[in-house]
Amino acid sequence: MRSFQIYVCLLFTLTLTPTILFAQDQSGDDTPTVFTIADGEIQFSATNKWEKVKPRSNMLDAEFRIPKVGSDERDGRLIIMGAGGSVKANIDRWAGQFKTAKGKPVEDFELTETKVAGQTVHLMDIHGSFADSMGGPSGPKTMRENYRMLGSVIETEKLGKYFVKLYGPKATIDANSDAFKALIQSMNLPKAKPAASTDKPIVFKVDDGNIEFTATGSWKKVVPRSTMLEAEFQIPKSKGDEKDGRLTMMAAGGSVQANIDRWIGQFKNADGTPLEGIESKTMTVAGNTVHMVDLTGIFAESMGGPVAPKTDRDNYRMLGSIIETGDDFNYFVKFYGPAKTIGDNAKAFEALIKSMKIVD
Repeated sequence: MRSFQIYVCLLFTLTLTPTILFAQDQSGDDTPTVFTIADGEIQFSATNKWEKVKPRSNMLDAEFRIPKVGSDERDGRLIIMGAGGSVKANIDRWAGQFKTAKGKPVEDFELTETKVAGQTVHLMDIHGSFADSMGGPSGPKTMRENYRMLGSVIETEKLGKYFVKLYGPKATIDANSDAFKALIQSMNLPKAKPAASTDKPIVFKVDDGNIEFTATGSWKKVVPRSTMLEAEFQIPKSKGDEKDGRLTMMAAGGSVQANIDRWIGQFKNADGTPLEGIESKTMTVAGNTVHMVDLTGIFAESMGGPVAPKTDRDNYRMLGSIIETGDDFNYFVKFYGPAKTIGDNAKAFEALIKSMKIVD
């Protein structure tokens, strides 16, 4: 009887073993890693061969470790962050991080442009000796030979610019270039738009009643924080943002360019470098020349005037307007706050500027 029990157990084990092994061989999971940035407003899908890790810096929205291949000694790295500055200025900055084997600037890199989810995407492909900095833009640099970078600048309509950078040893990046392209192509933005406001527009005047504007009724007109301001509005924060937006209006002197440069100086890129390549646009409203500027990045906010201590605000955006009145002064209209809140109200800001009337 004992020998019969052993036989049955042995037969049962031999019968199950192939099935278990087969199940293990088929258990590979190709499910991509789906993640969002910008408070859930932008979604990507990454290959699950990459490891999503905690970003080294709080300026980064997401970071992945890309396993090294072959004889490469280091893993690749993919980072995503919000940033400001012009597309050209940032691409020039990336190119400046690479040198040829002879120590000269790399000039034969590839640039392409495409559309993904209705947004403009600029793609860069460059390789050479890479100046790698582990401590931010001002930290010591280590030259990494035979490195490659696939970079992308994404211009969104409402959320500002975002960078996606994949860099590392060339063989590792070569092996993951298709996965990088798939990541970019996977980008998706919500289609839903905020409902139109049914609040009554707010009509108000500045310059002793000589200039009239009309603001959306969804904004709240408040008592200005400073006596130098002629008008101030509180703009309710968008979902996911921690702070409201702020719009201020005041008369001031100085040249148009000097004041635009001052505004630009209040911002820096996510990596700590100054904004570059910012261009203003000009239009005419009620016979007056209006200069407009759009800035995104880390904003040095001062709650107590220009000489007070500054607080850095990550992923902020400013829409600024300088109105030339023809008198000895101009009018400044500044709208700033978290990038999403400003993006959601960008059309309302433009409508405010275009509503300007000169009262006889």
